[in-house]
Amino acid sequence: MEIHCDMEDPDILCDKDKMTQVFLNLMMNALQHVEVAGNIKVTIETIGDAVQIKMCDDGPGITNEDKNSIFDPFFTRRDGGVGLGLTVVQQIVFGHGGRIFVTDNQPRGACFHVQLPRHGVAGANNDG
Repeated sequence: MEIHCDMEDPDILCDKDKMTQVFLNLMMNALQHVEVAGNIKVTIETIGDAVQIKMCDDGPGITNEDKNSIFDPFFTRRDGGVGLGLTVVQQIVFGHGGRIFVTDNQPRGACFHVQLPRHGVAGANNDG
């Protein structure tokens, strides 16, 4: 795994427990889809007045058709999966005034982009 931070001060106002849940879920998904010698790269950077945390893997990727459904409740392609992980992740990110989306990683794999405002959102439980 590789982590790259392109910022001097990547701090954001957020609920640390909920954000831990977001990134743990994204990391577990990535680990479940990469091969034994697979790679996961996390990049933290500024996008306008937001912080973007991008998690990319070199697994099989996500089809264009599935990209439209991956955040839907009970959608899963994994045996034994319930299909709620990414739905919960999306709700947490939205609750912090952010956005989440997926793109292709080149030459293969997927990248999840989590963009969060630097100054938090009124009403969010900002514990960290």
